[in-house]
Amino acid sequence: MSEPIKYQHRMHPLSPNVSFTLDERTLDYEDEKGRSGSIPLQSIIHLRLTYDPGRIRAVKHVLEIASKDGVKLKTSSNTYAGMGMFKTRHAAFLAFLGPLVERVRKANPNVLVETGKGWTLLTGYLAIWLIFLGAIAWGVVLVTMAGQWAVGVMLAAMVAYFGMLGFDYARNNLPRIITHGPYPPEILPKPSENDV
Repeated sequence: MSEPIKYQHRMHPLSPNVSFTLDERTLDYEDEKGRSGSIPLQSIIHLRLTYDPGRIRAVKHVLEIASKDGVKLKTSSNTYAGMGMFKTRHAAFLAFLGPLVERVRKANPNVLVETGKGWTLLTGYLAIWLIFLGAIAWGVVLVTMAGQWAVGVMLAAMVAYFGMLGFDYARNNLPRIITHGPYPPEILPKPSENDV
């Protein structure tokens, strides 16, 4: 029998630390306020992984877990570290996520394992993002035509940077159902020396 796998994080400043313990048959959870529970892995019907680039220095991936009994849990690849700061926990998150998907699939082959929050939200987000990038790109054209080359270069760098963020968001939140195996490695967080 495999050893239990533990994962702990604090989602945001107003939430308590939550500890998860995954064994062969159950996912147990407990927070600092004394709330706790245990979900049999066979009752888990939905796992959804999404990507939130909102904190550029501590980008997070969020895993939503739902059971047929109505229990809904969220866990994240980073944790609140105090003073308005978040720290990544990517290595520990990956060590928890992979076995969770594997064990839930073994206990319930019909579990829905997916990514993203749907095409409507993705399309809306990207439309707003493209309008934003288009406005900056138009600024590049205008200031370059006015002979302000330094400002044009700075704005072009902004277009490239924010374009990369939009691409990462789209790639990681592309709605898809993972029918077998773990989540694809290209959409998972990368362990870092800054992990806590």
